[in-house]
Amino acid sequence: MVKRIIKYFVVLVVLATSCVFTISSAAEEKEYENVVLSGKTITYNYTGGPVQIPVKFVADQSEMRGAWVATVWNNDMPKQNGTSAEAIEEYKKAYLAVLDTLEKYNMNTIFFQIRPCNDAFYESEYNDWSKFLAGQGVNPGWDPLEWMVEVTHERDMYFQCWMNAFRVTEGELLSKDAIYYTDE
Repeated sequence: MVKRIIKYFVVLVVLATSCVFTISSAAEEKEYENVVLSGKTITYNYTGGPVQIPVKFVADQSEMRGAWVATVWNNDMPKQNGTSAEAIEEYKKAYLAVLDTLEKYNMNTIFFQIRPCNDAFYESEYNDWSKFLAGQGVNPGWDPLEWMVEVTHERDMYFQCWMNAFRVTEGELLSKDAIYYTDE
């Protein structure tokens, strides 16, 4: 019984990491088992339908080989020098050089930091344009994220968005002018 529980736990963990595994053709033919613990079929909340797992798995033969490209402090990407057409082209050339390097080392994935410090490398109604792109709140004059995804895919590479969702500042402290909210 314990072995069976462990088996189902392992299978559920594998399902949770579905980016690494794909369901085999047998599973595509709907060969599933109901998850049963202590003689009871486990059901989904609200629907009452049985939790099912595929009977057979086949590991995906591809692999992810990638590198992170940090934009915070302009570590791996330079700042766009203004919003002119020339500045945009220079930024694009810098990104293409990064892709060239990844290809040289047989990488197939780029993890690009699109939200370094509560700012964004894309137009957002919630966050300013990144200060590490063209300047804090400065519209760069184009959609860099859309273009980067497009040219990365043209090279048969994956583009993964790397987001620092909760980093507010790259320094240790907020400025003295920062507004602090309290429960009072």
